[in-house]
Formats: sequence, structure tokens, C-alpha cells
Amino acid sequence: MAQKLHSRVVDDVLTRVRTGGVVRLVGLPGSGKSFTLDKVVERLDEAGEGSLVFRANPGLADRPLAVLATAGIEVGGPVLSARVVADAVEQTTERLSRRAVLVVDDAERLDQASLGVLRTARARAGAPALLSTGPLTRHADRIFSTEAAQRVAVPTLRHDEVLAVMTSVLGGEVAQDAVARVAAKSGGLPGLVVAIVAEGVRRGVLARRGGAWSVVGDLWSPVLGDAVAVFTSLLDDEGFAALETLAVVGPQEVSVAAGLVTTEMLGHLEELGLVYVIAGPKAPVVAVFPMILGTYLESEAPAVRKAAILARLRASGDELPGRAGLSDPVAPGNLWTVDRRRAGAVLPQVIRREQDRRVVVTRRAWEADRTGTQALALLAALFDTEVDLGEMEDVVDGTDTRSGLELARLEVWRATAIAHIAGDVARAVESLERVREANPIFRGLLGAHIAYLQLMSGTMPDDSLFDVEPCDDPLNLEAANVVRGTVLVAQGRTSDAIALLTSFTPTSHHHRLVRDSSLCIALYLEGDTQGALELASRRLDDALDALDVAAIETFAYVVSLVLRMGARDDELQAHNATVLTLGAAANGHSQFLVGLLGIGAVDAADHGLQAYARSLAVRAREVSPGMGPFPGMSGELGLTFVESASTRPTPDLEASLVALFKDAVARGFTFLAVSLAAWIAELGGGSPVGPVLRGLLPQLQGEAGRLVAAYAIAIEEKDVETLQILEGPLATVGQMQYAVRAPLTAARLLRELGDAARGANLVQATWDGIHDDRVARGRLFAHYRQLVDLSVREREVAELVARSMSNSAIAEALVVSVRTVDSHVLSACRKIGVDNRDDLALAVRTWLAHH
Repeated sequence: MAQKLHSRVVDDVLTRVRTGGVVRLVGLPGSGKSFTLDKVVERLDEAGEGSLVFRANPGLADRPLAVLATAGIEVGGPVLSARVVADAVEQTTERLSRRAVLVVDDAERLDQASLGVLRTARARAGAPALLSTGPLTRHADRIFSTEAAQRVAVPTLRHDEVLAVMTSVLGGEVAQDAVARVAAKSGGLPGLVVAIVAEGVRRGVLARRGGAWSVVGDLWSPVLGDAVAVFTSLLDDEGFAALETLAVVGPQEVSVAAGLVTTEMLGHLEELGLVYVIAGPKAPVVAVFPMILGTYLESEAPAVRKAAILARLRASGDELPGRAGLSDPVAPGNLWTVDRRRAGAVLPQVIRREQDRRVVVTRRAWEADRTGTQALALLAALFDTEVDLGEMEDVVDGTDTRSGLELARLEVWRATAIAHIAGDVARAVESLERVREANPIFRGLLGAHIAYLQLMSGTMPDDSLFDVEPCDDPLNLEAANVVRGTVLVAQGRTSDAIALLTSFTPTSHHHRLVRDSSLCIALYLEGDTQGALELASRRLDDALDALDVAAIETFAYVVSLVLRMGARDDELQAHNATVLTLGAAANGHSQFLVGLLGIGAVDAADHGLQAYARSLAVRAREVSPGMGPFPGMSGELGLTFVESASTRPTPDLEASLVALFKDAVARGFTFLAVSLAAWIAELGGGSPVGPVLRGLLPQLQGEAGRLVAAYAIAIEEKDVETLQILEGPLATVGQMQYAVRAPLTAARLLRELGDAARGANLVQATWDGIHDDRVARGRLFAHYRQLVDLSVREREVAELVARSMSNSAIAEALVVSVRTVDSHVLSACRKIGVDNRDDLALAVRTWLAHH
């Protein structure tokens, strides 16, 4: 596993080193920078380029020139003299002349004498240099040159890479929630991942449960102190005290944090990589990185010092640790800028602190004034935490309601808790129906919430639930319109939905959340992909700024859906790197989380990350209340895809999909049914879905839905011409996944009809016609590459042809006869469907290459 981590960084460093100059490999302790440097050295040695490697360490810092011995340079004596230095320079220069690259691990720890020797020797030998350093080293970019060094940062691990490390340590399946919690705690630093996992197993808080490794307690242990304390070695006493202060007070707005530790110190800690700055509800928020470092500092801080720090916080106007978003925004031009790419590393701790703060503040307010207004705020805060049903019901029952509206909204919260925390939708519906009968003036509001619970748990609600009397409270009509619009989207009646959802402005936060998410999906199905993505991205940004978990899950799902079907895989993976970290902070009560996990699982499986894909799919199944109305909102479906991704389609898989398709049709989930039909048709097993799809077409208003249905029908009918025609329209409505698959499926059908040459021309034209660099062409062409099925030797020969080598030169290189090469070339051409070497070479360089 370790061989694969940071492989792209190794390639990047090698390329830069070979161009000359100085390359600086930057990373925190535990980031794997020394391992990455070793892999670069290994690759240099394998290529015969060689290297001279020096390893600085704290134990040698007070011994001038001692570090030179780590590379075999003999120092003439214990006393530092001009003769000793000159001899060291001469030896080093001679060694560098024979070995091309000067390599220094932990270069910031070099003593001045050693630095002088290495700088002089490198200048004389004209050798390139590769240094590994921490994020901030005074003048580090110019250690060996008057020119700035090329800086290459060692990235933290993505979720799938954290899973791979955990699997290699633990063996067996690892639950997605465990991956998210370890990733959040470690910050994705490999050394910390290993330490946390090992200690978690030793203490039994990381244990097998239900066949998978799961977290069953607090991952922090004082034993981890040694693994974390190395970060504090980067600090002097003042810096340590400042970081300890930030750890004790928790995530804070920049203005608050700067008041506690000074602006200059905050900037210094950020340069060191020990704090990150991300968006907060009103202004940027500072959090200690990695999270476990903050835990360590907070737990080790003496009680007296903690009390003093918290007293200073209260004196600044804050009452509670973790306060975020309650002070004035930072003025324009502030030192810090929010980098959303970094948000995933600290977002869970910021959200968890903010959730805890909201619970404390709202509970205090409710206990002082048990009115409906205070209770609703407390219930909203509790719902986003690991609360049990009893606690939610205690608040509802302990509130002095003063109006029918307060009672109705409190009972909606009770039902929501019953459905999502206890997992009993039927009981939740019964509860609301009783209240609805007793409070007819709010029949619309309560009926809408019954309808939404039913819809999101797999049942199309009855229209009678949306009945609203003209004299009813306006909130009744608002709720009914919001949920009715969502139902219309699920039914495929997107034009009607958009007209309804844009006819009013919701006054309730929850209603706005549902309205905007449904509107995004409707726009997407209508073919306005850009409009859907812009609205969903804007609302996701707002949700991240407000630390609103429900909204983050909701709009992250919509963004994932649009990016996935647009085949914009790089953007999707970057998006997931932030939002999937929320498994460490959120309970995940919604179908939108199921959909988010499901899409993440499908994407991971498509990229060969089977273990990670399965962990996401299993988590989706765990939190799924049943089949949801939109694509990806089925825990079973995601798991089915993942388990079939590494095998050829089987009759059992097709039978499962056909059953899900019929179920979606019966439930009235029209676009979900269309998506399943397209998948079934692509399998090519012959299961007839076309007649049912034709029956659904009259109610499909969205252009995207109609085109995808036409695509599925054309595959079933083996209509090559229609598939080619559909490519352009599908691309226009943002369905790039199907836009590319349509001509490739036509090419497959042509191959089956014996016209491989026409199929190959169509494949090449499709590849050449994709001008958007965001489209994941490699993934989309993978299935057709498998159909070609070149042998290992045929591929090897074809790749040499693509390098413009003649058959005789290939024969010499492979130590085979020219006749054998001729045979392989002809066989490769026949399988691909081309009739000459030029077209063979073009195919190998483009769609047939492994991307």
C-alpha cells in the first residue's frame, strides 16, 4: 500500500529534479515526506542517475559537519577548521560529480557549517538539489541557490487512501464512518493514521462490529501523545503557548483568535501548517490542524492555565469554547483567505464544536423560557447531534405552547425524530395524522410534512395531503407548495414543478431548503445543468459558511449528481474530499446523505477503488430508510453497483435491476426508473424495459429525462443511427455520461454486427469530438477498451507501434521474429477495427490508452 501513496508527487518531483535547480519537498511531520523523498531516490537509482543523500536530524544539530557522515563523507577531525571544511567540500564535490542529485532530508535542521559545505560543493559540481523541509523554514526556498526553489507540497491523504492505509493495518472491511473519523482526527497524515489505528485496536475502541472495523469510543488516548508531540517541536515557547490557547478555546473566528494570540502569531502558525482557516457562519474560522493535535494540547494543558485561557475568552465577549460566527466579519484585505480545498481537514471539528455550542445556548434559553420559540431552536440544534428520541420528546412535552402553530411545529419535530432517529416512519405518520385531525387549521402544514416523510421513505403521497383551505394560515400553503413541487419532480413533471416552486418565496428555513433542492433537481432534469449547478453550489457555499449540516448534505448531493452525470470526475472527487468528511460530525438523517454516499461509492468503484466504494455503499445502506425518489437514493442499489463493478454483468445483477426498475415505476419515481432503465439496457442482457418506458414518456416533461429514456429504448432496439443522433442532444443538456456512451454503444452494436471498422471510426470520432477537458474520457471509454480485449503481447507491440518503431525494431527489442511481430500487429488491427499502422497508433495513443 505504501508504494502507491503520493505516487503522483514522486513523478512530479522527478520531473522537476531532472530539469535542474532546487526542488523543495514540503510536509508536516507524519505527512510521508521522507518516505516520498526515499521513493524519488529509489527511482533515480533505478534509472542510473544516482543521488547523494544526507539526513539531518535533531541529534546532530549541535555537532558541526556531523550530518555529512550520513552520506559517507569523512570529516577530518573533531575541531572545525578551514582545512577540515575544505576537505569536506572536496569530498562532497567529488561524490556529487559522480552522483547527479544532492538530496537532503529535513534540510531545515542542517547546521551552518554543513549547509556551507553542501552549498559550495553543489555549486562546483553543478548538481540539482532535492530538499525535504517543514512548511515554514526561514529562507528555505533559497538554501542552495539565489533562485527560489520549486516547491512541491506533500498532500494529505484522500478518504480512499486513508481507507487503504487502515485496511493494510487492520485487514478486513472498514466501516465508512470509521474512515471518516480517523481521517478527520489524523488530518490525513499517514503517520498519524497508523498511530491512531494501532492505538484504537489496542484499547478496543476500534473493533469489529457486524463484520467491519468500526469506531466504538473516543479515538484519543494519552499514548498518542508521542506521535503528536513532534508537531510542537516546530514551535518556540511563545508559539507553543499560542497553539495551546487555540486548542483550549476551540475553533474561533479569526478576529477572536487574533485577540487571544496576536495577528502575527496566527500568521506564523498558519505558515507552519498548524492551523487552518475556513469559512464560518459570518467570518473565517481558525482551527488547529490536525484535529488530534488540538485534542492533545487541550488534554495536556494544566487546569489553571485552561481556566486562565477561558477567562480571557469570556473577557473578549465569548461565553463558550467553540463560539463561531457571532462577531463582526473580518475587514477586507485581512491576512487570511479561505481555501475551501482545505476545509475537509478541519470541517468536522468546527461543525462539532458549533453544534455543541448551539445546543448549550439554546438549551439555556429554553430552560429559562419554555416557550415554543425557544423549544424549536433547541430541537433544531439537538437534531444535528447524536441525540436520542427520548431527549427530543422531552423538549416537545416540556414546552408551554401558546398557539396552534407552535403546537403543530413541535409535533412536526416529534415526528421527524421518530422517523429519522428511531427509524419508524409509519409511527411518525400516525403521530402527525392524529395531530392533523385535532388541529384542522394546520392541516396543510401537517399534511405536507406527512407527504414529505412518505416521499423520502419510498411512498408516493396522496394528493389529499396537500388540501389547503383559503382561510388557513399562509404557512399551510407554503408547506403544501414546497412538498407538492418535490413530488412533481419525482414524477418527472419538471416543468410543472419549476412553475410552482418559483411562484413563491419560502419564509421558513426548512421550506427554503426543500424548495431550492427540488428546484435544483428540476432544473437539472429540464436540461439546465449550468443553472442547477450554480444554484446548488451557491447554496452549498452558504451551508458550509453557516455550518448547516442538513443543507450541506442536501446541496452536496445535487452537486455530486450533476458532476457525475456530466462525467466531471476530477471536480467530483475534489468535491467529495470536503463533504464526505462529514461522516465524522453528522448523524446523517436524510435521503440526501444516502444519495451523496451512493454517488461517491459508484464513482470510487468506477475508478477501481473497490474497498472504499464498498465502505461508502455499506454506510449508505445503513442510513437508508428505503428507496428514495431520486438517483442514488437507495442503499441497496449502491451496494449492487459496487459489488458488480469488478465482474462482468450476470443474470442475477440484471434481475435485481429489473426488480428495482419495476419498483420505481410502481412508486411513481419516474426519473429514477428512467435511470435504472438506461443501466439495464447498457448491460445488454435482453430484459425488455422499452414498452414500460414508452408508457412513461407522456409524463416526462424534462428534456434530460426524455433523452435518457430515448437512449435506453434505442439500445434495446439496437438502433445504431438513433444512438449516434442522441450524442449531441444529450451533451447539450449536460448528460455527458450518456452523450459519450451513446456512440460507444452504437460502436459496440456495430462490432456485434461484424462491422468493427465502422465501430472503430465511430469510437475515434467520439474521442476526438470531446473538447471539454473536464470530461473523464478515460473512464467513459473503459468498457469499449475491454471489448477490444488485446492480449498482453498484442498491447505491448501496439504501444511500440505508437512510438513509431518499425516491425523489425520491435522484433529486436522484444527478442522475437519479425513474422511474430507482423502477426501481433495484424491481430491488434483486426480486434480494434483498423487496417493500417497509423490508425492503430492513433487508437493506442488516445481511447485505447489506460487513463
